[in-house]
Amino acid sequence: MKRTISGKWLTALVVVGVLGLTACTTGNNEVYYQMSDAKTLQASFNGEWTVNRQVVDTARLEVGPTLRVRLPEAYLLDLCTTAQSGVLSQMEPTGLPVEIATTSQGYTAEANFSSFGTVTEHYGSVVYYKPVSFTAVADGALHRIDILSTEKGNAVRTTDSGAWTIGISIGGLAVTNLYTQEQSIRQLPAPITLYYNTTERIR
Repeated sequence: MKRTISGKWLTALVVVGVLGLTACTTGNNEVYYQMSDAKTLQASFNGEWTVNRQVVDTARLEVGPTLRVRLPEAYLLDLCTTAQSGVLSQMEPTGLPVEIATTSQGYTAEANFSSFGTVTEHYGSVVYYKPVSFTAVADGALHRIDILSTEKGNAVRTTDSGAWTIGISIGGLAVTNLYTQEQSIRQLPAPITLYYNTTERIR
């Protein structure tokens, strides 16, 4: 029996369609992901990270029990760079992929919907989700950069082609020196939405 999905997920599907979810090159129309009574198949894709429809990076997506993809680290570190914390401009990304564990939110005949990022934390009067984090090095010290969002991250997989879109709203970033545990917060003037769209299936 198919589960129904809430209005916000139907809206999300429309938004994904408007943004031009790219179909992947694949002949397999039976790719299922974390669905009840369906088999999980592994796959690899090439894809693009975009902001305001402008490509900011490319990365490979590995689909399995989780989603593994490298974030557009250089772009995100640029967001961190401020006059109040000059060390951030010297940070070098480690280039390691993040692992995203998704939770199914429902599906239609056209797409499967899931979310990720259940950890929340208070920063002042604002409660943020932490959908994903990545690491970078500055002055020989490893730093963790947490993306802060007022909503969970979303992932959508189209049923016919197996193409994926990942959406992450960014309201700020928390930078933590893992050696000293010193933390700085970079809140953005306005939220930025980061999208990952698969462009080609390679396995």
